[in-house]
Amino acid sequence: MADLGSVHVVERYRRRGLGTWLVREAAEWLKLARLERLLAYARPDESEQCAFS
Repeated sequence: MADLGSVHVVERYRRRGLGTWLVREAAEWLKLARLERLLAYARPDESEQCAFS
């Protein structure tokens, strides 16, 4: 199992797929390590992080 946190894309680069790409790349690397779960977390005031769920 691995966890993912503190992913931040500067506002002017948001909505271009960069954050999604970063999370997918992390997941692919973790598959190579045979990890089955990737946990992501955010504080309640970080609602933009929920877009990756």
